[in-house]
Amino acid sequence: MHSELSDDNYYAKDYFEAVKSYIIASQIIAEFIKKYIDKNEMQFLSESKEYIASIKTCVMQAVIARVQVLGFIGLIDDEMFSIMDTE
Repeated sequence: MHSELSDDNYYAKDYFEAVKSYIIASQIIAEFIKKYIDKNEMQFLSESKEYIASIKTCVMQAVIARVQVLGFIGLIDDEMFSIMDTE
């Protein structure tokens, strides 16, 4: 999908990358928690906590990039927040 984005739409690329980072971090957290449950080793719980702490940054980057994309396509603030409130 990333290669389908035009070069002039860097806001969409930023949004794509931010969401991709969030998804990858979420998958890593899930893997560490699964390992913690399966093996009952604190190391895996500690590692998952580190990623959980950083996921807030991923979410904020995705939200900021999404607002930029919506602004790029010409939506005004009220329209942007209306779209974001319904999801």
